[in-house]
Amino acid sequence: MFHKKIKIKTASFQHLLIYFSFIFLCGSIKSQSVADSLIAVVNSKNITDTIKIKLYGDIVWESMSNNIEQSVEYAKKALILSKKLNRKSDIAQAESDLGNVYNRQSFFDSALVHYKNSLVLRKELNQAKKVAGVYANISTIYLRQSKFSEALELNFDALKLFEKINDEVNQASTLGNIGIIYEELDQLQLAEEFALKALNLSKKTKSSLLEGSVLVLLGGLKYDQAVKYDSIVVHTLKLDTALNYLLDAEKIFEAFNSDYKLSSVHNNIGRIYAIQKKYPKALVYYSKALKEREKVNDLFGVGLCYLNIGNILRNQNKLEESILYHKKSVAIFIELKSYINIKQVYGNLAIIYESKKEYATALKYIQLYSAYKDSIYNETNAKKMAEMQTLYETEKKENENQRLVQENKISKLEINNSNQKIEKRNQLIILLIVSLLFVISIVLWQVNRVRLRKQQAEIETNKRIQIEKEKISRDLHDSVGGQLSFVLYSLEDDELIKNKSSLNNIANSVRNVIADLRQTIWAMSDDKLSLQSMSDKLKVYTRNLFSNKKVKITFEEDIPETYFRSSLVILNLFRACQEIINNAYKHSQCDSITLKISYATQIEIEILDNGVGLNSSNSNTSGYGLGNIKHRINEINGNLIIKSETGETCFKITV
Repeated sequence: MFHKKIKIKTASFQHLLIYFSFIFLCGSIKSQSVADSLIAVVNSKNITDTIKIKLYGDIVWESMSNNIEQSVEYAKKALILSKKLNRKSDIAQAESDLGNVYNRQSFFDSALVHYKNSLVLRKELNQAKKVAGVYANISTIYLRQSKFSEALELNFDALKLFEKINDEVNQASTLGNIGIIYEELDQLQLAEEFALKALNLSKKTKSSLLEGSVLVLLGGLKYDQAVKYDSIVVHTLKLDTALNYLLDAEKIFEAFNSDYKLSSVHNNIGRIYAIQKKYPKALVYYSKALKEREKVNDLFGVGLCYLNIGNILRNQNKLEESILYHKKSVAIFIELKSYINIKQVYGNLAIIYESKKEYATALKYIQLYSAYKDSIYNETNAKKMAEMQTLYETEKKENENQRLVQENKISKLEINNSNQKIEKRNQLIILLIVSLLFVISIVLWQVNRVRLRKQQAEIETNKRIQIEKEKISRDLHDSVGGQLSFVLYSLEDDELIKNKSSLNNIANSVRNVIADLRQTIWAMSDDKLSLQSMSDKLKVYTRNLFSNKKVKITFEEDIPETYFRSSLVILNLFRACQEIINNAYKHSQCDSITLKISYATQIEIEILDNGVGLNSSNSNTSGYGLGNIKHRINEINGNLIIKSETGETCFKITV
């Protein structure tokens, strides 16, 4: 089936839409009637322009959760009037307000322009708290664009500024932001630490809206702890705790009539019911979230709701309706250039069409899914080129301004000394030519540098793909090829087939082939695998192998639950350990074997047996497959130490 061929990561617990920032903490969200009252005041006579600017800003905040278009209108009015009066602080606030409104509408490019305009003025005016607020707002966009390192850096910068001015409310919001980013990076322990700090500060400062947002974050963390692979509930109590956090948050946001935040809460409650296979309930909450996001014109959130509803309909086998919602969602994500979500939708559509046995259409969506893997790189490259062009145009404009200034000075001196004017003009022309040539050289150098880097990256990618293919081929050849050859030879021998013992040997060989294939598929299913999963498989393998022998088996492990390495490292370690254990079974004549697996600063594995030792074994050293073991350890840049004497043999691997 298609869903076994590719791995599709569904949308993470929807914190992106409740990302705490200055946007939502500068004022409480009230009803539309408050905004209407303010509009009536601002339209009355005898109101000064200074007061109008403040009232425009208040209208923006009061309308943001209920009438987003009205927020845009009054934010623009505030910016125009502030520029007319040349009031830098008010201009900065209006720019920030416009950024907030466009951010909420998912117009990220426009939001970034206004945030950055505001940031320049805030820094110029030395407004530390406002600078930190803009940092937090910009980071919301970076998080939605999966630029986690940039978002994390901005939040730590903001946190330092808030701590410096002892602003506990915004410290709490920033701590929550950091928790969200760590969750996106699968650093769940760090995420929970920062979330709990945020919750304590929000309660201390009696910031109810912030408390509600932190509760949503904690609900997400408990969800992640309760659900593995986005499909298996491994801890029912933690899932119940997640639901309780969200229901508490729902009460808070309902009290403030906050449609925007309620949409995220309802969406997440829907996800919990979906994972519990309570599809009708999940559909109710997803539909609530959709209406709320449509109400506040949150385009990105609407796209996520369409995607979630489509998944529920797919689970209910309502495939045509599911396709409709998926196509609605992908249209939005294409408009927003949200490539991760585009890939997910195409992957889901491929699964749906395969279920309908429309294989040609399924193949088309598989190809689209694969094609969008390159889109993120291409988009990033295009942005770099655009930034270079902007830099060139800016420098060119600055040079032109300098030329005009110099010409004005020369014209003033022309009456006193015409010869000096000609000389200076010539010098200026030469300077401009040299400057322009220099700028053009820099731009051309940068363009060539980017092109060469791209070519080198493509070459390296092709090399890595070829190496991975060879590794997989070698592993399948080593583990499966020999056993299949034995099975084929045995099946062609009529005498062996008549022998029941031989048939048992053939059956065992087939079982071993299946086990080896499963182990290889396990290692290839993810880019990274946990050391714990490898340890668990070694336990099963060892116990099965020695099940018919009276051998004492001891396992000792000290492994962090969240420690992962690349799948090829884990597979090579597993195969090497498998070979060592297998040789101990065949040759050591031991009655005790011990496996120790730990990780502190590096992976350490020890396998000890109390058998006859390598030198005393019935087979020579090569019989232990040491060449193959050493090759695997060298391939992952590991170290192998072997100590053997009668009564004790120890293989120690470090990576």
